[in-house]
Amino acid sequence: MGMDVYGKSPSTETGKCFRANVWSWRPLHALIAEIGSDLFDEEMIDLMGSNDGAGLDSQEECDELADRIEDWLETHKDGLVIEDKDEHVKEFVEFLRGCGGFQVC
Repeated sequence: MGMDVYGKSPSTETGKCFRANVWSWRPLHALIAEIGSDLFDEEMIDLMGSNDGAGLDSQEECDELADRIEDWLETHKDGLVIEDKDEHVKEFVEFLRGCGGFQVC
């Protein structure tokens, strides 16, 4: 089982879809909840963990989240261990930069 995160109005190929298995989505989801608590309400954060179509509506919000993730990675040099590497987090940032909003399905 996994999480498919679909771009609402993709402007790039990488903004169309981001896929993560359940084990790699959980820590990424936790990071989103930690650094994006003012972008998401508590209910939306919960729904993003259960494939209910929750997500951000605009590219501006996605850019803000991408900026925050990049800042977090910069200040946490050891990064977030996902699938034994942080490339997955960087792929999510690339997705955010071109998705035009997203929903987790």
